[in-house]
Amino acid sequence: FNSDKTDPKEFRREIRSKIEYYPTPQMSQFYPPISSELQLIVERALVKNPAYRYQSCEIFANCIKDYMRRNNINQQ
Repeated sequence: FNSDKTDPKEFRREIRSKIEYYPTPQMSQFYPPISSELQLIVERALVKNPAYRYQSCEIFANCIKDYMRRNNINQQ
């Protein structure tokens, strides 16, 4: 994140604005091999409107566990 703000209050305001109004970056920008299925799971967890997110951490965790099970990823 780049900012030209030197005042801490202005910097925090800019960060808050970006979190609230800018789209969340795709994980594939940072980790290209991510599967589209996992990308969708994470996107749902990060969607701006809470009504469209997982309704609990348990549901989110279960989606991750199911994904790991289907893809033979070791759960430790």
